[in-house]
Amino acid sequence: MRVVISALIALCVISCSSNSKKNKSIQDCWTYSQVLKDTLSIKRVDSLDRMCLDEDSTFYYYLAKEMIYATGTWSLKDSILTLEYDYIPSGKGLDSTVVNTTGLLSYYINGKPVKRLGLALSMTKDKSIAEIHSSFKDLSRSKRQYQLVSLSPSSLEIKEQDVRFLFTR
Repeated sequence: MRVVISALIALCVISCSSNSKKNKSIQDCWTYSQVLKDTLSIKRVDSLDRMCLDEDSTFYYYLAKEMIYATGTWSLKDSILTLEYDYIPSGKGLDSTVVNTTGLLSYYINGKPVKRLGLALSMTKDKSIAEIHSSFKDLSRSKRQYQLVSLSPSSLEIKEQDVRFLFTR
């Protein structure tokens, strides 16, 4: 009986400490709540819109109503979140990606398109999205930096110049 109780206490301590670390970390899937410039909402936000900062330092985000979707790598140093964008989004975090016969790439969440991207047919013909993404992987990638304004167990706020991005967990 003592062994069972000791095991349960140890399990609780491990579980509580891992939850505490996660709650203090920016690494997670965040739900967009607002995108503001001053006090004006500048992007339409859906309850399913996400920004995920994964353990392997990759990210993806989408704002479905705005047809915005991006992937890449992320880092956090001195309260600066840096996102380095893939030239061609990878399809990570989506339901499906379709490459049609005209070179149009369509990315879908919940059956609705979140991004469409046209490429030359010679770059897409007979290739999967993984092959297309891989062939563009070494191109120069844009970087954006965001100031970490606040982080709590239930919310995140980052800022790029005068645009604020608010999230919930």
